[in-house]
Amino acid sequence: MVYRDLWVNWLEKRLQQSDLNGGEFVLPDFNKYESMPLRVRILAPDPSGVPEGYSLVSVAPLSLTISINDTLDDATPLVMQSTWAADTTLNEFTGVLDLNTAAMNSYVGTTISGVLAWLQIDVTQTGGQTTQIYQRQIRILNSVTKPTSTVPDVAQTYYTAQQTDGLFLKPIGTPGQFFTVLSPSGNFARTFGVDDNGAAVDSLLPYP
Repeated sequence: MVYRDLWVNWLEKRLQQSDLNGGEFVLPDFNKYESMPLRVRILAPDPSGVPEGYSLVSVAPLSLTISINDTLDDATPLVMQSTWAADTTLNEFTGVLDLNTAAMNSYVGTTISGVLAWLQIDVTQTGGQTTQIYQRQIRILNSVTKPTSTVPDVAQTYYTAQQTDGLFLKPIGTPGQFFTVLSPSGNFARTFGVDDNGAAVDSLLPYP
């Protein structure tokens, strides 16, 4: 995958050209329906560096979130991506920021001149402390072509196929999988299943 590189100076809360060039980097216009593979590196000033003096911040204790919204102080942004692969050797995050959401598509609409929005980058440390390291207004232009589908709503929670298999009963379950029901108080559990000898399993035990 070909990534677009973002170098974030998290002390000054700005984008710069690279770890060797501290010049300001201005994000170009985005487009409706766009999916952007990004590689994000976080920089901190390093007085010992030559010539500019910037070093990579370790991503080991961090997680990354990038959001885009039409307004500030909103619990439901138009776009939010909080799933990024962290390479602790290269100290970089990689992932895809997908603008093709129903909310974003509705906001851009059919405008020709484009719309303004806010882009924000946050990092959260292992202890739960969240730091906003970048926020700027961007422009989102319309698109010539239109895709046939959109990405899931970022305001909703979705189960993976593996989680669904473990949480919900199916007409025919996964081989070896039993199912358990709890008493109203949650103190007893009754487990149903069948073993490989064809014997029914029906056990009632204290829970947990």
